[in-house]
Amino acid sequence: MARRPDGAPPVIQNTVHQTSHVSTNTSLHELTQIRIPLMTARLNALRLVAIAAVAAITMVASLDHARSATLFDTTGAPTPINGGLVNNTGFGLSFQTTANEYTLTKVTFSVARNAIGINDGNIDVRLWDSNAGLPGNQIGGNLGTFPLSGLSTKTAGFQPIVVDGLNIGLSPSTNYWATVTLTGNSGGDSYYIEYITNASGTTTGSLGSTLDADQTVIDDWGPVPSVFMIGSVEAVAVPEPAPMSMFVGAGLVALLTFRRRHSTCGRVS
Repeated sequence: MARRPDGAPPVIQNTVHQTSHVSTNTSLHELTQIRIPLMTARLNALRLVAIAAVAAITMVASLDHARSATLFDTTGAPTPINGGLVNNTGFGLSFQTTANEYTLTKVTFSVARNAIGINDGNIDVRLWDSNAGLPGNQIGGNLGTFPLSGLSTKTAGFQPIVVDGLNIGLSPSTNYWATVTLTGNSGGDSYYIEYITNASGTTTGSLGSTLDADQTVIDDWGPVPSVFMIGSVEAVAVPEPAPMSMFVGAGLVALLTFRRRHSTCGRVS
């Protein structure tokens, strides 16, 4: 390389240093321009996941509230009438589901025992399908069994017997029967149920009541269409696939978006 006019050697080291310095500044600038959008993408993905999670929780809570259903309820009816029954006789109520599938969760009856006599035996609570407007085939075993001796007396007042925690599937737009029957009583003792003669409360689709008054023939049910037994039936509607898949899909999309963007950030950085 030629010397400068004054005879001094050419300045090479300083030029290289300046070029290297400019190149380093350019690399940092480009890296900053890449990292900022990637960090923003990560934050946006996290926000999307959080929003989807909140939406899913809100929707589940709404569905749980909407799914609860009372299929029959006369427990708030004023001045009910009472009637006495004896061993191997029973009484029951009819209820109907709507167009949804349901899961039966709870059944309640209002019952009392006689103040005198031998209070042995049990009150059996059972569920039936409907055949020609009457209890047809029993569904499963007893829903619940309550010792007669554990009930309050008629003079002391009727008490609810509650079968809770059930998990029995019910078909849509279908009639069912829930009944109580005294079994195993050896003293000819009696028990009492309550009823009304008007459709007060929640009785939509009910076929009324049914009575088994024959002590010699078990489950000889007859119709009592103008009478509604005091009791209640509660269930939850089985959720339809569309709402469930909606929030599940939103969560999956958010998760996949986050993972894809997170993976891209890792490769570039």
